[in-house]
Amino acid sequence: MPDDLRGLLEHAFLNRALLTGTFSSPAQKDAETAKKITVKPVKTKAGFVFQFEEFYAKRVLHENLKPSAAFEKAVILARDTYRQTILSLKEADFHIFSTDRGEVKILKQKPTRSESALSHDRPKNYRLAENQVADYLIHLGIMNADGMVFQKKYDKFRQINKFLEFVEDAINKARLPEHRLRVIDFGCGKAYLTFALYHYLTSVRGLSVEATGLDLKEDVIAFCNRTADELEYRSLHFAVGDIASYDFNEKPQLVVTLHACDTATDEALLRAIQWQTDIILSVPCCQHELFPKIRNTELRPLMKHGILKEKLSSLVTDALRASLLEAFGYEVSVMEFIDMEHTPKNVLIRALLKKPGFHQEKYRAFQAFLKTWGLEATYLEKGLAARRLIPESEEG
Repeated sequence: MPDDLRGLLEHAFLNRALLTGTFSSPAQKDAETAKKITVKPVKTKAGFVFQFEEFYAKRVLHENLKPSAAFEKAVILARDTYRQTILSLKEADFHIFSTDRGEVKILKQKPTRSESALSHDRPKNYRLAENQVADYLIHLGIMNADGMVFQKKYDKFRQINKFLEFVEDAINKARLPEHRLRVIDFGCGKAYLTFALYHYLTSVRGLSVEATGLDLKEDVIAFCNRTADELEYRSLHFAVGDIASYDFNEKPQLVVTLHACDTATDEALLRAIQWQTDIILSVPCCQHELFPKIRNTELRPLMKHGILKEKLSSLVTDALRASLLEAFGYEVSVMEFIDMEHTPKNVLIRALLKKPGFHQEKYRAFQAFLKTWGLEATYLEKGLAARRLIPESEEG
């Protein structure tokens, strides 16, 4: 290979001068060769890397490489695998062409991109953009192979983006282990958000992740496991099981529970509190427990209307959950998950563990709020007491 091409690649990768790169027009068109490969510099918790994105007919693979390994891979791609390479550097763009005779030509042009800071605090590094191909979204039927989101799936696409915003913010604010992250999604369903979460944590954040999705429907779990295999998501697994009884061998650092019905949300929160999980992301659903129980004389004009009482019961239920989480050392935020027109279940409870342990003053504040509504205990509180997480002196 000519010295000038090797020198250009050395400068691009070893000197970290590359802004973006594209390898296209495969020399050999077969199923084992990606149609094209893009590369960009990314800053992860593990340090500076170049992220290669390989586009196949029905999947997209990602690989993060240190500069030296990225350089060696780029040499092979530009020399042997692809006939055309485009490298965008701050000083210029370089178009590299390989002829049928094995000759290499380099065309230098004016730069088309400006240098930008590498930071995972920038939203553009985390959220999905339209026309940005994502392998799992193709498999789940949300976009086509060209990155176009199907019109009927746009609300789901928007929901995934919103969810990733919450994940990004939580990860940035939490103190998580560097070596490996354990994730559990209770009641994952078809796992749109589970796949998005896994892709984000591994491909964007560069973390080593062991993730499990749990659901009661065997056919849904079979579909999710097939999809994970096809995507080659090696450390993402799905299992049939109940939130309350499924046996996990390790403490998870991140627990997700989205639209788990009624007290299933409480079962997930109960297990997360017992584990002292670092991050909890919960979207409650069907809060029926307190509807027949709440009493408040002063609010009788409101509560005599069933639809208003139902909405009030949901708000009180989630406020009590948030208050109990605070009693166990969590910093809690209750936020809008997605606009009301897309789903009526639009409240997300985010809890970040800040001060592990039981906090008496916070618990007494919970009890005072409980009495405001004529209640003696909630499902979650009873579960915590049964596991002796609430001191006996504080019960009742």
